[in-house]
Amino acid sequence: MRTNGQPSPRQENILKYIWQYRRQHHRSPTFREREKAIGASSLAVPNHHVRRLEEMGFLRRDDHVARGLRLTRKALSLLRKSGLPAAIDPDIAQV
Repeated sequence: MRTNGQPSPRQENILKYIWQYRRQHHRSPTFREREKAIGASSLAVPNHHVRRLEEMGFLRRDDHVARGLRLTRKALSLLRKSGLPAAIDPDIAQV
């Protein structure tokens, strides 16, 4: 586990997947969709990474909304630096 406040390569891939999914479907992926996208054998792996990304300030979860994951400005900044074109999300968390 990284302690420098930056996501691991797998966590960065999860952020990219969430951004791409939201861009295409206008909502966040389900737990199962995240599990399948990263090739995990259980929900525990993607859920662990999502919790860590929340702790680091890259994701924010709205517990009162289904599929309530939101990318933060910090996540979008990281994604722009990693080469995603126009990594913007009109529904970003105001963090």
